[in-house]
This record gives sequence, structure tokens and C-alpha cells, in this order.
Amino acid sequence: MRLLHVSDFHFRREWFNWLTKQAGDYDACCFTGDFLDILPNSVSLKSQVKWVQSWLREFPGKLFLCSGNHDFWDPGALEPPGTSYGRWLGAAGATRATVDRGAEDFMGMRFICSPWLGPVADSAVGPVVLLSHAPPDGAGVAIGPNGMFGDDEVTTAAANYAPGSLVLSGHVHRPKQWCGQIGNTWCFNPGMAQAKVPAPNRIVIDTNLRRAERFRHNGFDEPIRLS
Repeated sequence: MRLLHVSDFHFRREWFNWLTKQAGDYDACCFTGDFLDILPNSVSLKSQVKWVQSWLREFPGKLFLCSGNHDFWDPGALEPPGTSYGRWLGAAGATRATVDRGAEDFMGMRFICSPWLGPVADSAVGPVVLLSHAPPDGAGVAIGPNGMFGDDEVTTAAANYAPGSLVLSGHVHRPKQWCGQIGNTWCFNPGMAQAKVPAPNRIVIDTNLRRAERFRHNGFDEPIRLS
């Protein structure tokens, strides 16, 4: 199985369009949150949500998604009532996407999509692919220039998963490491590219070849062998 892992687009539409063009080259694309940009932006939050929902419905490949800390749609100001972190992702009606609070068996692995500030499944039978915007606390993928920004629940889950499991995350834009291990689980964070580059940082994982590689706007990292 070939997976493409991306994160933290912060409503850079050219990166969404780039990802659409990559869909046919992978069995699935995994997007670990921060679709929106809640910082001062020329595009309203409501318009961002509508645009991303349309993009989701039209995406031509298999998608696994989880929300990030920027993906809050204020229920006090916008419809539908009760919307909070990531619920608008499911409301998009994308038939080929598994979103927050969802899980799916796909090509021999259990994919689990954990919402921002939501529960993290810490047990499963067989190998797991956990999508969590927050990386595991204590791991190099959670360490940025300003300190550690991980989640200890993700760390516990990673330690309990079966051999061959993966934790895909984001949140830390310039992680100390793009990959690392907790127990038998490999953990990944592609980091975030500079705003004006045409394509996002991404990690390509091939579970058959047991290989992972990160690509950046100015090069790539040495591929690793997944033990």
C-alpha cells in the first residue's frame, strides 16, 4: 500500500489543488489537520469551510482526514448549529473520505481518524494507522523550535499498537525529526513548507517495501526502512 501523508495546509488553495493531482498515484491520501486558517485572513472562515467542503466532495481518490486546532467553525456565528472542531468535514458528504471519529479497515490496516481534542483509540487488533493532528508527546516529531507540542494520549496509543502500526500527525511546523519510533509504531510529521512554494511537504509511505521518505520544497530526506 502506498500512502501520501500531508498536513497543515492552512487554506493554501494551491496545495489542495496539488494534492488532487496526486490522488491517482497512491492507494490513499492522509491529511492530518489544519485545513483552515483561523489567523487574520482575507478569506472569511465561512468561505474557507465551503471551499474545502467542495474540494472534499470532488476529490478523486481515497482520503483519510482528521481535524486540527485551526479547524474550528464557531457554532455561535455560523450554521449549522453545534458545529465544532472538524464536524464540518463530515458534513461535506465526501463519499471517499473517512473523517473525524471514523475508522475503516483498508488494505489490511485499521485506519483511525482522531479529532482535535477528541479521544484517541489506544487498542486494536492488528496494525493501525492513527491520524492525529497532535503528534505523540516526547517524540522528535513533536519538538519544534519553541518546545514540545505533543499529546501524551497519542504516545500511550502508539506504545500499545501492534507491530507495523503508524501514527501520522502534524501541528509542529518545523519538527526536530520527521520520523521516529515509539515501541513498535512508526510516527511521522511532514512539517509545513514555506507559504509561497507550489507544493506542500509530504511523506510517502510504502508498506509493502517497508519504506518512508519525506519530500520538501527544497529537497528530500534520506529514506528510512520501516522495521
